[in-house]
Amino acid sequence: MYLFRATNCTYYTRMVLPASLRDKGFAADIKVSLLTKQRSIAIGRNLVVAGILRPLISSLTPQSQPDAFQAHVNQLINDARAGFVGATETLDDNAKPVREIIHFIPTRPTQLAHNSATYDNYPSSTKLALSNSSGSKNQTNSVANVTLLDALIKFIASKQKQSVSVLTVKQLNQRIGHFIERTHLDDVFDITSAEAMEYKDCLLEEGRSHKSNKDYLAAVSQFFKWCKLMRYTSANPFDEVKLSKPSNQAGHDLARQRWQPEQLKHVLQSQDFIDKQADFKWITLLM
Repeated sequence: MYLFRATNCTYYTRMVLPASLRDKGFAADIKVSLLTKQRSIAIGRNLVVAGILRPLISSLTPQSQPDAFQAHVNQLINDARAGFVGATETLDDNAKPVREIIHFIPTRPTQLAHNSATYDNYPSSTKLALSNSSGSKNQTNSVANVTLLDALIKFIASKQKQSVSVLTVKQLNQRIGHFIERTHLDDVFDITSAEAMEYKDCLLEEGRSHKSNKDYLAAVSQFFKWCKLMRYTSANPFDEVKLSKPSNQAGHDLARQRWQPEQLKHVLQSQDFIDKQADFKWITLLM
């Protein structure tokens, strides 16, 4: 159990579940947003959430069911987080709403009776996650446990075998690596739409142009589309993550500003540019 800060600076409580339960459909861990970006507040809330989760996890047995455990945790954590807003505490403007709980997506597929009353009561997002994880035996068994770094190495190697320019390959490697550096997870299968949304917020906070942010998201989405085809994950978490144009800017304002002669001179005379390959230099000169 530990307190950590996500890429959007919101603090979370994370507790690991017993490995013996993962084959039954339980997640590897539980991550609960503490709805604050202030560490002093997060420390106190972390104690509250941990005090709820520890007895629940200790009470798990091989006979415990993931759906019942999920419902119980969601209820208790939502009630606790509703109490975070008191006379002296308020939620951060950009923190997640109280009713939003990260759904527990199984690390390995489980069989689920879709016509059960319990299933019918799930939110649509949970039904989708469980439906994806309870497909045919041949399909789900092919999902591999691959780290993000290993998958990136294989993805780049695959691109290098295609008719893709050196510059494009380098940009893909840089942009996907940027995402990997900023996520708190290691494996491809563990990345969900929640991490994708947090990464979008991270890009917006780092001050790039709208076009650059779109290019970063497109590169990572392309990577996860390839991972899905390779059976490293059951879905592309970036499928529904879109970056809308700023409402307070006209279309022409989003275009890049022209470089000044001093800036061009600085680039063309830099050692980094001099050391580049000929195709990179010509592309830069043509632009």
